[in-house]
Amino acid sequence: MRCYAPAMVAFLVILVVVSSYFALRSIGLNSNRTPSSVMIVEVETAIDRALSARYVVDPKKVAALEGFFPNYKNRPKSNMAAGWTASYLVYFSFPDGETIRVVASFREAALWSTGKGDFPVQGNFFDFVEDELKAVQGP
Repeated sequence: MRCYAPAMVAFLVILVVVSSYFALRSIGLNSNRTPSSVMIVEVETAIDRALSARYVVDPKKVAALEGFFPNYKNRPKSNMAAGWTASYLVYFSFPDGETIRVVASFREAALWSTGKGDFPVQGNFFDFVEDELKAVQGP
């Protein structure tokens, strides 16, 4: 007769570890991580120029970008979800390999989302991005 107890114990340990990870993540205990880079992809342009992308690795600029989207690391939820057009896709990449995508709009309103509701952009994200993109493209 076979004994399945060791396999069951191993399964339960894995289940507890995975559940704990998601529980801690849902209450915001992973919000102290810092992304190592940010990719900003322009998907719609308000001025007459080609669409572009910008890769940001300067820690000060990465921190500034995080400030525009409070609590984005926890992928917040809200009851507000409007049908707006995305202007920018912002990819925050972390050293552990995780990437969080933030979608931002400047057309209907200055809003952002990680896919579970809309939130107002804090600060002047759009001027920041325009300055970054001009730096890449030149005058």
